[in-house]
Amino acid sequence: SHIDIDVLQPNHATRYERENANSLIVLVSYAGRRLLLTGDLEREGLAEFLQRQRRPVDFVIAPHHGSRLANPPEFGAWTHPGWVAISASELGATDKLRECYPTDTVLLNTATAGRIRCVVDPAGTLQIQTFRELAGSDLRPSRFAP
Repeated sequence: SHIDIDVLQPNHATRYERENANSLIVLVSYAGRRLLLTGDLEREGLAEFLQRQRRPVDFVIAPHHGSRLANPPEFGAWTHPGWVAISASELGATDKLRECYPTDTVLLNTATAGRIRCVVDPAGTLQIQTFRELAGSDLRPSRFAP
């Protein structure tokens, strides 16, 4: 299968004073699935990113470790992900971001899930694996279930 890796930002012509605003944003497309890797994206870089044409994704790494300012509802609506991986040590990060993403998005936080692994097979099946088993979760958002 063919894999596309698009570097969406930073724009070579624009450099922001804050390093995080210049974060590398990568969109990986494979077997009909899209994964968005956002780094520490925030502030001016986030505003620039949200000017792009909307492209829903299957899986996104929450910008800037799940910072509430870096994950506004506009970002959640733009990406409308099936899954969000929040790389945070704060147990409450998931609750703080719940209102920022659509209700059918599954939020996983490394503080409770441990390592989060996203695997896409050649048939386009998306598997999310966590290091720790999460009570009461089958880890399948309904709109992406096989």
